[in-house]
Amino acid sequence: MTPKDSRGQLLRVVGTLASLGLLAYLVSQQGWREIWESIRRITPTRFLLAFALVFVSRLAVVGRWTSLLWLSGLRLPLWEILRVTFAGMFASNFLPTSVGGDIVRLAWTVRVEGDRAKYASSIAVDRLAGLAGMAMLLPLGIAQVVSSGVLESVRKLSTVAIGAVAPSRPMRRVERTLRGVVELMGAWLSNPKALMAALGFTWIHMTLIFIAMTVLFQALGESISFWQIAGLWSFVYFISLFPISINSLGLMEVSAGLIYSSIGGVAVSSALTVALLKRTVELLASLPGAASLPGLLALRRAPLPAEAGGAPE
Repeated sequence: MTPKDSRGQLLRVVGTLASLGLLAYLVSQQGWREIWESIRRITPTRFLLAFALVFVSRLAVVGRWTSLLWLSGLRLPLWEILRVTFAGMFASNFLPTSVGGDIVRLAWTVRVEGDRAKYASSIAVDRLAGLAGMAMLLPLGIAQVVSSGVLESVRKLSTVAIGAVAPSRPMRRVERTLRGVVELMGAWLSNPKALMAALGFTWIHMTLIFIAMTVLFQALGESISFWQIAGLWSFVYFISLFPISINSLGLMEVSAGLIYSSIGGVAVSSALTVALLKRTVELLASLPGAASLPGLLALRRAPLPAEAGGAPE
């Protein structure tokens, strides 16, 4: 591990502790009892419904990567893709990196035979498809921010997140990322069916997540619409991408609490409750990956049993 990598990991650990500290402070300001009472208002039926929606959204993520692999000629068994994807999603809850479970999937690609460069690029495009889907919601979120008159507050929140990374590095990182995206997407433009299928699965995934959040907000008596939830989450999502916290732990919850309360008009306690429960159900929905992760990491380089023809069942 290079000194630069060590500094990056140290930054994320410190950022995680700072974000959790800020979250604890925000919760204490609202009152621990009030937050607990909000959580108790979520009935088991509502919680199970939210969990079911989130779990199916995980399957949509599997479908997104599957479409990229199959439509690019990499005919792997669906069970293997499912196993690797869930292992990555589970690992992303704990890995000190901004790309989370992608590292697990990348580790898997070097253990299988075939076009490993295409495997690796499919993972990157899979991530970009998710980013593109959320970016498409930004105009909706911007419209809400402008109409609410709290544009300056959002700007300050973004500035704090950027400044926490390092004042001289963000623009250089953005430039490098954009160059990489252009080169990567250029290689995949010859396969528009795969890109459109991936984007379609992204929208299924996002829709299910936002419905789950709507269920939770309604249980708390908050009158916030599906499209308000979706648009404002685009801001929370992009703020959480700054690599200053392990899996955006704390940062996402604080951002959601501030944005949904100041722009969406919901109580801070409700916003924090939904953000905390959303992370909880996402963790629970990724638990099947816990069983696959040890075996996946123990794999030796060996060819996968590719299907003889047609799409795997």
